[in-house]
Amino acid sequence: TLLASSSCSGNSIVSGQTCRYVYPADLQILPEAKRDGLLARFDLKLSENFRVFSEALYSRHELTARIAPAPGTVLLKAGSPYYAQYLQPYGVPVEADALVAWRLGDAGRRATRDVAEATHLSAGFSAVQAGWDTQASLTHSLNRWTATLQSGYLYSDALRSAIGSGLLNPFVPVGQQSAAAKALIDAARVSADYQYRLGTTYLDAFQIQASRELFSLPAGGVQLGVGFDIRRERDRYEPSALAQGLEQGGVFPDQASDASFDVARTTWGAFAEVLAPLARHLEASAALRHDHYSDFGATSNAKLGARWNPIPEFLLRASINTGFHAPQPAQMSGVTQRDGVTAYQYSCPFAAGDPRS
Repeated sequence: TLLASSSCSGNSIVSGQTCRYVYPADLQILPEAKRDGLLARFDLKLSENFRVFSEALYSRHELTARIAPAPGTVLLKAGSPYYAQYLQPYGVPVEADALVAWRLGDAGRRATRDVAEATHLSAGFSAVQAGWDTQASLTHSLNRWTATLQSGYLYSDALRSAIGSGLLNPFVPVGQQSAAAKALIDAARVSADYQYRLGTTYLDAFQIQASRELFSLPAGGVQLGVGFDIRRERDRYEPSALAQGLEQGGVFPDQASDASFDVARTTWGAFAEVLAPLARHLEASAALRHDHYSDFGATSNAKLGARWNPIPEFLLRASINTGFHAPQPAQMSGVTQRDGVTAYQYSCPFAAGDPRS
């Protein structure tokens, strides 16, 4: 286009001796979003020292995003009709095949809809007995995420076959393909509202904690807090055959191939903390926590802290601690995903047998 008319058409700009497509012009800056939620709470005081409570939460977040048409490449054989019409007159050697970059504008912008739903239920009690202030609760959470392809996506095998037919013309503006070429593009479209990926996480947990005063110092009582919790986590991922690259070669031009998994683990932990007022405006704290993971092992972490509040307008805090964040169950289970959105193939930089290959 540039060599023929000294300008570029559509959302393209001049870059050297070529026209470059400016894809941000077709991006939706603020995706369409919708959020709904429902929260219910129940709290009943059965006696002066005992009460029960429960909570239910449901939320739904829907996000529709639109991005530029799919990128692709077309191999033009030397001597083919398009080669002779668009390349040869501008000095491209007759004997050299050419790889032409192309945006599939006739397929339209790509649109996806992501829906995240969360359900959270909990119930518990709090009580004061024998000097102990105790609280316990049981929780169940379910989170589900669905990714749906709405429009603009194409089956890889079908589109590559269409490109190989020679009917698609990568040089004409959007809307000027031949009727036969448009039919090939339409035949390669992924059906509307195609459920592409589904992910679900589950959490069941029980926790109990209690606190009381141990003894008194001149500046106040020394407080002790202890607690225990146990959790069961499950992470389930169900990609469609298309996301796994098993249906018509996957989505064009992605080279990704997802792998399904269903993994779980059990975790328990216990902690203790002491808070001591050392002086009228100075208090210190010490805490220790131990966690055990069924798929990873155990870890213990400690914390020391201090709080100084000499006047109401001034407060100084200081702490030193160790911490630990365990990998997610899917990471611990060796689940790997092949990912990539480039239209080209690259060699793996790691040798065969290397766990990273």
